[in-house]
Amino acid sequence: MSKYSLVKLMENEEDGRSGRAIVKSDIIVFPKGETSITDLVTALENSDNYGIYLSNLRNVNKFIQDEFTKHFGTPVQRRTGRFPVYTKDSEMTFLKDLFKDETKIDARTKKVILSKILNYNISGDKISITPTKENPKAAIKSKLDTILGNAGVEYSIQ
Repeated sequence: MSKYSLVKLMENEEDGRSGRAIVKSDIIVFPKGETSITDLVTALENSDNYGIYLSNLRNVNKFIQDEFTKHFGTPVQRRTGRFPVYTKDSEMTFLKDLFKDETKIDARTKKVILSKILNYNISGDKISITPTKENPKAAIKSKLDTILGNAGVEYSIQ
């Protein structure tokens, strides 16, 4: 560590700006208007509401990746023409159909997989979401806008 780095570190500690992680407050979602907490939870549990964020699951979950490969094949296998044509639209259709097929994904597993996109906790009449390095506040708000907007429920964020 250079002298400059050590001096800078000491200055930051003196004025409270140390290199330690800052605790960030949770994002709280409340139902608004005619919407109930049950409506919000139902919207968050419905994979159809996740829009473009569903495609992110392909890179996060091994089961989804395996099902994707079985359906669309590998890039080399796709050239043979024995698999469906892969496009963003066909990918979204496949993922939505996969989540609707309860023989492949039961309700409990679906909730665990969807939590990779947005991990929330229900407490009374509110839903709390803790920002992380991988999922900062701005990303969470964008996901909420997409998911709850697609569901057509009214909510407020605090």
